[in-house]
Amino acid sequence: MLERPSQSNSARLGAGQLRNLDSGGLQGIAKGATVLRLLARHSRGLSLREIARMTEIPLATVQRVVTALNKENLVISVSRNGGVRLGPGLIPLAAAVQGSSLAEWAHPFVSKIANEANETTDLSLFDRDKAVVIAQYTGNQELRAVSVVGDSLPLYCTASGKAVLSALPDGELRKLRRTLHLVPMTKNTIVSWEKLDREIAKIRETGVAFDVEEHRIGIAGAAIAITGPAGEYAAVGIKAPTHRLLERQQSITRTLAEHCQALQRHLQIC
Repeated sequence: MLERPSQSNSARLGAGQLRNLDSGGLQGIAKGATVLRLLARHSRGLSLREIARMTEIPLATVQRVVTALNKENLVISVSRNGGVRLGPGLIPLAAAVQGSSLAEWAHPFVSKIANEANETTDLSLFDRDKAVVIAQYTGNQELRAVSVVGDSLPLYCTASGKAVLSALPDGELRKLRRTLHLVPMTKNTIVSWEKLDREIAKIRETGVAFDVEEHRIGIAGAAIAITGPAGEYAAVGIKAPTHRLLERQQSITRTLAEHCQALQRHLQIC
C-alpha cells in the first residue's frame, strides 16, 4: 500500500481474547509452541513425520498445527525435502529468528539498493504458493510504497513473486499450475497461465520482473530472483508509486542488477 511515514503499532492478543480461549485452543497453542521449539533446534528443517516422531504428537495433529503455523508464516516450507523450518513471520515477534540467515547475509546489499534507489526494497522468500517478505528497507520519500515483514506476496501479480516463478524449475512450475489460482487483484492482473507463461519466459530472458499496478493500483515494482546458500528461491524487489518507478525504470533496473549480482556471488560462498 501507499502511505506517508508514520509510527505503527504492533498487534496484540488482548486479555478478552485470552479469556475466550477454551482448553482445546490452549492445547493447540501448546502443540504449536512445541513444534516451534523443536524447529529452533533443527534450523535446516524437519519433515512432518520427523516432527511427529520427535514430539510424540499424532501425525494428523502435526499436519493441522503446521498448516496453521504456515498460514501465519511462522513456519515455512523447505522445498528440497518437503519439510518445514522456522519462518519469517516470527521476525516481528522476536529480535532474531534462526531461519533468517538469508536476511542477515543479504542485509548490506539490499540496504544499499534501498539507499541508492531511495525507494522501498524488499527481500522475499518463496514458500509453496507465495513469496514472504523477510526484510524491508525504506527510502526517505514523503510518499512511498510499504509492506510489513512477514507479509505474503502473490506469486503471479507482484514483481518479486514473478521473479521467483521465473527461477523455479519447470517441474515445480507444473505443480504450481495445478494449485495456484490466478485471482484478479486489479484490472491489470494476469489471470491466464498462457499469458503468465509468456511473462515468465520474458523474465528469464531479461532477468528482471515488473509489476505495473497488477497487485495494487498506484504501485509498481521491479525485482530480480536470487538463490540462497541452501538452494532456497528468493527475490529482491523495489516498489514505488507507479509514476515514479516508471520514470526511473532504467536507473532502478541498473541498481537492482548491479547489487543482486554482487549478492548472488556473496551467497555462493556463504
